[in-house]
Amino acid sequence: MNFKYLLLFLVVSAFATSASAQKKKKKDKIELTELQLAQIHASYKKVFQDSLGFASAVADSVARIEKDFMLKKRNVMLNKEIPEDEKAIHYGMLDSDRDAILGSFLSIYDLDRFRAFIHRSEARQKQQR
Repeated sequence: MNFKYLLLFLVVSAFATSASAQKKKKKDKIELTELQLAQIHASYKKVFQDSLGFASAVADSVARIEKDFMLKKRNVMLNKEIPEDEKAIHYGMLDSDRDAILGSFLSIYDLDRFRAFIHRSEARQKQQR
């Protein structure tokens, strides 16, 4: 009789451990590592230099700002407490904030080119989904 309870306890504890490990693994998937963030920054910088012709220092600054706002948008997207219709409002506010910051050191021409580039990139991503 005790053997059955011991076996039941072992099965339940193994299941609980497995579920806990899967939950932790899922959480780890959500968090971006420093290496991933550095790769995102480097790829943004390269794209802004190659596609938009920004100087290295400008491309680096724009890449940092774009990465920061991408993370903020990601947090909004992953936040289950915000209704879907309000998320679009949050995205728009974040885009406006990003453009205001970029507008402080980019020319109007470069800012317009950046906006068009981002708009085309987002349209391409939506088509791929």
